[in-house]
Amino acid sequence: WLERPALLLPGTATADEPAPATVAGPSAHLLTGFPILPTGAGQLRLLDEKFPAGEKDDLRRAAFAQILQWFPQDPETVFQAKVSLLLLDEDRLGHLAYAEAIAQLLTQYDQQVSHSLRAWAEYLEACARWQANQSPAALQRLQKMARDEKLNAFRRTWAAFEAGKCLLEKKPKDAAAFLTPFAEMEAEAQPKIVALLLRAHARAGDATALKKWLAGFAAQHRDTADALLAGALAALAEDLENLPDKARPSVFSALGAIVRDATDFPKAHPALI
Repeated sequence: WLERPALLLPGTATADEPAPATVAGPSAHLLTGFPILPTGAGQLRLLDEKFPAGEKDDLRRAAFAQILQWFPQDPETVFQAKVSLLLLDEDRLGHLAYAEAIAQLLTQYDQQVSHSLRAWAEYLEACARWQANQSPAALQRLQKMARDEKLNAFRRTWAAFEAGKCLLEKKPKDAAAFLTPFAEMEAEAQPKIVALLLRAHARAGDATALKKWLAGFAAQHRDTADALLAGALAALAEDLENLPDKARPSVFSALGAIVRDATDFPKAHPALI
C-alpha cells in the first residue's frame, strides 16, 4: 500500500479519475509526497518513513494534523496521532501536564483502542510521571506492563528498562532482581537491559550474584553474549563513580572470571581490560 497509495478521500467509494489528495491549512506546501492511503495504519507508517521522529518535527506535526482530518472515524489512528502530537510537545508542556493530557486521551478512547496501543500510551504517561515526581505508582505501572504476557517483547522490554532505571538509583539490588528475566528477551531494548542489569549488579556490590548471572547469560546466549556484554561493559565504565569502593575488586574479579577468554569474547574482553 505504501507503493500504490489510494488517492481517494475517506468515505469515497469510487473515482473514475482519482486526483492526488490535497493538504489544507498553512502547512500544505510542506507535505508534498504525502498522499492519502486506504488505511490510517498505512498512513502512520508512511508518516514515520517520510518524517522520522527527531529529524523533521515540523513536517511530522503537520502530517499528524493532516491524518486527523483524513481519518476522523478511525479511533486507533486518531488516538495514535493525538498522543504523537503530545509527544512532540512534551518539552513545552512539562512532564506532568504532558502525562495528564495522555491520561485524558486514555480515558476518552478507553475501549476503542487495542491493548497494545493503550499500553504504549500508558508507558509514555508513566515515564513522564516518574520524571515529574518519581511517582511510585508510575514505577508500578511500568513493572505491570513489563510482566504483561499479552504484550509483545518490544513493549515489555522497554517498560522493563524504564522500570529498572527507576529502581537503579536507590535500590540497585531490586533493579537487578527485576531486570534479570527481561535480559533474556530478544528485542530492541535487550542491549540496554543487559547494560542496566550489569550496572545494577555492580552498584549493589554483590559479586556472587553478578558472577552467577554472567555465567548463565553467557552460556545461554553464546551467539550474542559477546556483543551484548561489550556494550554493557562500556556503559559500566561510565558508571564507575557509583560503584562502592570496597566492592570494586570483587566485581571486576567476577567480570574477569567470565570474560577472561579473548577468543570467546573478542569484543567484551578488550572492553574489560
